[in-house]
Amino acid sequence: MKKLLTLVLTLLLVSLFTVYACAETENVAIGASYEVLGILTDGEGKTHYPDETGDSLTNNVFAQSASYSDIEFVGLNITSEGTSANNGVSEIALDLGEVYPIVNAAVSCSNLNSAGISLPGMVTVVYSVDGENWSEPVSAEYEVEQPADGEVVKAVADLYAEARYITFRLSHNTNWIFVDEVQAFSGDISKPEKPEESKNENTDGEQSAQTPEASEPLGNAPDTAQTSTDWIYITGVAVSIAALIAAIIYRTKKK
Repeated sequence: MKKLLTLVLTLLLVSLFTVYACAETENVAIGASYEVLGILTDGEGKTHYPDETGDSLTNNVFAQSASYSDIEFVGLNITSEGTSANNGVSEIALDLGEVYPIVNAAVSCSNLNSAGISLPGMVTVVYSVDGENWSEPVSAEYEVEQPADGEVVKAVADLYAEARYITFRLSHNTNWIFVDEVQAFSGDISKPEKPEESKNENTDGEQSAQTPEASEPLGNAPDTAQTSTDWIYITGVAVSIAALIAAIIYRTKKK
């Protein structure tokens, strides 16, 4: 009986750690290469608020404050040549190096209106496996419903899809957007199930998508990936404890 109880406990511990490991997500964007559209170079050839180290956006180091003087920030300007030609939208094109199952992708931005720096009016994400065939844009939502001035805020887009290439499109409310990090979290893309996309039809029968005005906040983004993994872990713990109690009761009765 003692051997049986030891075996049960071992199996419970293995299953518990397995459930926890499966529930985790990993930021696979750390160290990934990327290209930025929106860095401003003036008529004298001076680059303003550049990516000085060339890896600021994927080094997994966040700015210590919302200040534009923090070296982790890369400044994107609506008057830059690239953004001007792109209808006032700056972009960060991420290459993960290989295909991953991506649960969600996030971009972190400064909200410092007192210095003329605002959060993007809208953040959308497109992704691709091969760099040629791209998804429809996926809207990202801010984690904070009403960001305070001087706060660094993430916008998160739920993807639940395989991707190697991920492009963040940032529309400008003001001239400047400052970004300190982009992330792509790999994990189980089948749980929770990908939410069905609501579709709207116009009077001509063509599909149309409602988008918020540039001045409107995108609202609070529930961390669905984290919520689901938490419930998986909690369920695993509950099952393990119940099985352990049952084993102890069984052994006690045998005595």
